[in-house]
Amino acid sequence: MESNNPNSHHSSFQLSPETEAFINTLPAIYRRLTADANCLWSSNAWHDFTGQTQEEALFSGWQDAIDPEEKQNVLATITAAYTNKEEYSIEYKIRKHDGTYHCHLEKGSPNYDAEGTFVGHTSLLSYLQNHKDNQAEREYNLRNLVESAPFPIGVYTGPEMKIALANKSIKKIFGKGDDVVGKLYPVILPELEGTGIFEQLQEVYATGIPYQSDNKFLNITENGVDRPFYFNYIFTPLYDESGTIYGVMNTAADVTELNLAKKRIEEDQTRFRSLIEEAPVATCLFTGREL
Repeated sequence: MESNNPNSHHSSFQLSPETEAFINTLPAIYRRLTADANCLWSSNAWHDFTGQTQEEALFSGWQDAIDPEEKQNVLATITAAYTNKEEYSIEYKIRKHDGTYHCHLEKGSPNYDAEGTFVGHTSLLSYLQNHKDNQAEREYNLRNLVESAPFPIGVYTGPEMKIALANKSIKKIFGKGDDVVGKLYPVILPELEGTGIFEQLQEVYATGIPYQSDNKFLNITENGVDRPFYFNYIFTPLYDESGTIYGVMNTAADVTELNLAKKRIEEDQTRFRSLIEEAPVATCLFTGREL
């Protein structure tokens, strides 16, 4: 469920099991932080990089991987952002599982629950060492990631959101044929006007703060026919070798069948309840062994 708080850039602080599993397939590091920079959850990418287990990274445990010379400044920045309920951005070195230190850029954004209460931050960590890699190699790695991903994934570049990469899964969802690369995302999907999708992409491109949403309902048109979908999705900023944002990566999980199944169950329960309430004779339902 998306927060109704106008200051919130993200959905509720609690991730659904489906979204959590989906995030764990991504190469980027995601983390959920609360007061005093305590970690409530971190994605698999953090554990793969640092060697910490989920339990070791909980609460203040993740802080053991910060470069000791930078630790005080990092924690002060995150704590101040929590106090002021604001975004933060900081570069610092993290210890890899082999004992070496590597520079990362961490961007955190405030999260609110369904009642609009501030509950902490979601942070995204980008490995800045990649900025020094060979550009052609970096593009090859990104292309390989997109094409081999078993879930829908696309890359949109520039403020106009030109489709630079799109795998088969996301092309199928677009429903506009295979010839979408090189075209503008808003042009091939005009039916998304008014859904907030275009504004979310622009905000990620402008701020570098990732956007995540659960169970988002969208109607996508194919050959003039609306097709209903529900998605868990993430918009992640992409940086070039100079550290400048050049695009946004769109990763998604199609949870349409799950949501439709839940709706069918709710509708069946409502009909059953109505039958009992409207029955012309006394009717009741007993549950449990003791009745």
